[in-house]
Formats: sequence, C-alpha cells, structure tokens
Amino acid sequence: MSVLSVRVSEQQKTAIELAAKAANVSVPEYVRQALSVGKMDALKQQHHDTEQAIKALRDELASLSSKTTDTATTLAACLTEADSTAQRIRRRLDGDRLFVVCIAGGIGWLLALTAAMLGVYLMS
Repeated sequence: MSVLSVRVSEQQKTAIELAAKAANVSVPEYVRQALSVGKMDALKQQHHDTEQAIKALRDELASLSSKTTDTATTLAACLTEADSTAQRIRRRLDGDRLFVVCIAGGIGWLLALTAAMLGVYLMS
C-alpha cells in the first residue's frame, strides 16, 4: 500500500470528515472508496464509449456488406452479359469464316476449271 498526500481547503477537509462520519468509516477509507467509485465511473464511461464504437463499426460493416453484395450481383450480371456477347460474336465470326471459305473454295474451283479448259485448248 502506498501513501498519498493531498492538499485540500479547510471546508473540503470538514466536508470529507462529515461524509466519512455519515458513512461510518474512517477518513482514509472514505477517500479510498471515493477514488474507487470515481475510477469505476470512468471505467463505465470508457466501456460505454467502447460499446458505442463497436456498434458504429458493426453498422458500417453491415452497410459495406450490403454494398459488396450489390456490387457482386452487378458484376455477375455484367459477366453473364459479356459472355453472351462473346458467344454471339463467335457465332457471327464462325458464319463469316464459313462464308469466306465457301467464296475461296468457289474461286479455287473456278480457277481450276479455267486452268483445265485452258490446258485442253492448248493441247488441241
């Protein structure tokens, strides 16, 4: 245990002594109790402030979670739309490739026929 020295006015000293007598305890014990009550009040206030901060953080977390869910839903919809667009582009490119291959085949067949006719003409 340690000793604490505190300067108080005569009025404060008298008030402390009267309060100690009314509580039926010694003056040092009364001062110890008063200090511990003040400490408890400070701890209760700190606890209350901490609870308020935790509540604010939980509310913010719920808000962010809701925003994250909305963002994920939007992203999934965009990805689905992008996939369907890519599929349409692939189908269109496949159709265009088929068209180009058919044209190239037709031109090749026409050139082969022309070369064969030219060969027949030149051989006769």
